[in-house]
Amino acid sequence: MTWIISGDAKVEHADHPFRHWVINGLWGRDRLLAVRSEIERVDSAWDYFDNPNERKKAITETRQSMPETGSMLTHLHSPAMLEFLTTLTGISGLIPRQEGGGAHRIEPGGFLGTHVDFNRASDGLHRRLNCLVYLNPDWGTEEGGELEL
Repeated sequence: MTWIISGDAKVEHADHPFRHWVINGLWGRDRLLAVRSEIERVDSAWDYFDNPNERKKAITETRQSMPETGSMLTHLHSPAMLEFLTTLTGISGLIPRQEGGGAHRIEPGGFLGTHVDFNRASDGLHRRLNCLVYLNPDWGTEEGGELEL
């Protein structure tokens, strides 16, 4: 099943292994490359994770120090996006949060293993929806990175 949501954005829906959507074209390539470039320029404030499940770095506070990234997050948390996601998913009462989110970077030799995200926020709210934005233009399977659901 496919929906056109605006402009060139295209939503693909699947129910296996669980209900999920892939949205291509929500932002233009130039905007995504600007966010990626901004993230690549950050050389401090990263939290490092190196354990059997992951080898990556992450930064959660992006709005002040990274305006392009912050603008994208603001858009993801906007009333218009929440309305779109409510229509898409059928989940009402969505509250935008960034707990556990932010910019994550996996460099050569790094990885993020198959895992289950938490479903309860620190204040007990039920985490119902995850949004992932990949900033890897022209990513091929030979790089070894695939989304596995």
